[in-house]
Amino acid sequence: MKEMADWLGGPGGSLWAIRLAMACLAVGYALQCLTGVRNTRVIAGLWVFGAALASFHTATAISAFHSGSFGEALESTARRTEAMFGVRVSWGLFVNYVFVAAWWLDAIWRWQFRPAPLRAVEIGIDFFLISIAFFGSVVFATGPIRYVGLVVMAIWVALWFRRYSTKCNASEHG
Repeated sequence: MKEMADWLGGPGGSLWAIRLAMACLAVGYALQCLTGVRNTRVIAGLWVFGAALASFHTATAISAFHSGSFGEALESTARRTEAMFGVRVSWGLFVNYVFVAAWWLDAIWRWQFRPAPLRAVEIGIDFFLISIAFFGSVVFATGPIRYVGLVVMAIWVALWFRRYSTKCNASEHG
């Protein structure tokens, strides 16, 4: 039992939590586009479960990857950002917190089965969630996860554009 608890709170549990969260996001967006409906109980459930998994990842990542040090997490973020973009900034860590908060707000909105917000708000939320997912699963990822992320992102982009075309009206409610 201790091994399971150590794994869940360690790097393995944190990484699998965010991978499963991204799967919830991918399946939810696919269902929205394929059905032409922004929200169903299944999509709302995927959103809540995905937001919970992303929250678990966020809550465990500092201890799992940075020895429990927020300062180390900021420094690591700055180093990785500098390596990728040539600019040493650590505010990307806070963007992750905004990502989780935005996902939760959208999940709560969906769970209450409210009609879609203004189309511009809906598009903005979708664009933000997908953009951060892209940076996390493609730009900052390494190895096979990066390639899986690229394939998923290509599908997401195609579905996102299809969703907002006249053929797939996501503002309808079902």
